[in-house]
Amino acid sequence: MYDYSGRAAVTVRTEQISDDELSEITLSCEGKAFVKNGKILVFYTETDAETGECTNCSIKANAWEAEIKRSGAYASRLVFREGEIYKTVYRTRFGELPVVTDTSKIKTVINADGVRIKLFYTISVGGQKFENRVNIHIDYR
Repeated sequence: MYDYSGRAAVTVRTEQISDDELSEITLSCEGKAFVKNGKILVFYTETDAETGECTNCSIKANAWEAEIKRSGAYASRLVFREGEIYKTVYRTRFGELPVVTDTSKIKTVINADGVRIKLFYTISVGGQKFENRVNIHIDYR
């Protein structure tokens, strides 16, 4: 078992498929990671390239579930558990959108260099459905 507490490089790469079109978004930033007894907690801040607004984010995960929480102008809390559907609301400055996630697979690997989390799920946002694959890399500094 690998434990860690300190600075980390956080990379979140999302592949989203809608109507047979693939779009990719990659976010890379510095954060803080805490890993103990197979449980992962990461804090980082995203900065919107267009507006400069900051969004504070956290990721909590273990072998069977993950939670991604965002606060600020765009607030949300997404929970992922294999085989489970989760309903929530995505808050934007333009209003709220209903969100539903249906998680098919979670894979979490913790080693001496960092953490790798893979999420495979379907997300419905305001009635539109997307297939998502998210790769989260947390590299210890």
